[in-house]
Amino acid sequence: MKRLGGVSRLALFLLCTQAVYAAPLLFSGIFDPANWTFMTGGDGWVDTSGAPNSITLAGSDSGLDEPVVTSYLITVPSDVVLDFNWSYVTYDEDGPSYDPAGYSINGVWVQLTANSGADSQFGFISGLSLSAGDTFAFEVRSSDDIAGRAVLSISGGEIPEPGSVALFGAGLLLIALRRRKSAKLSAS
Repeated sequence: MKRLGGVSRLALFLLCTQAVYAAPLLFSGIFDPANWTFMTGGDGWVDTSGAPNSITLAGSDSGLDEPVVTSYLITVPSDVVLDFNWSYVTYDEDGPSYDPAGYSINGVWVQLTANSGADSQFGFISGLSLSAGDTFAFEVRSSDDIAGRAVLSISGGEIPEPGSVALFGAGLLLIALRRRKSAKLSAS
């Protein structure tokens, strides 16, 4: 068997590192939707049809004229670090301050949306550490449950991580090597 040249070794290394750096899909494995619990005190809902890539959580707008929390929660089975994208839109005529969205860890609320921000907002959370036994939830909190609902979409693995860049680079290197070899054969 022929020894691998420097460029071939680099391409092989880049392909192998893809497995090390690949970001998992957020709603698969231990985070499969079957392992989550949906809760609301009004008419909020969750749509998991986009899983394992994404879920959508809609806050309540049932006309109760009182605070209602809509949650999608899980008890974390093992230590994990999460990365996720979020996007938000409110249909509340009074804006996002009446229907903030975010997440909670063991009941401690972290708001993702800006109360004085636009009706449509988005962001990326990286390196969120959770420990086995933590209760983690995505939430939409309707402060009055009237005048329109807010919708929070969560997805994972959408931002190119080093492994995707490495795989793309390895592919380009292999294409260049094949073209170089083909050019040498054509010149002979």
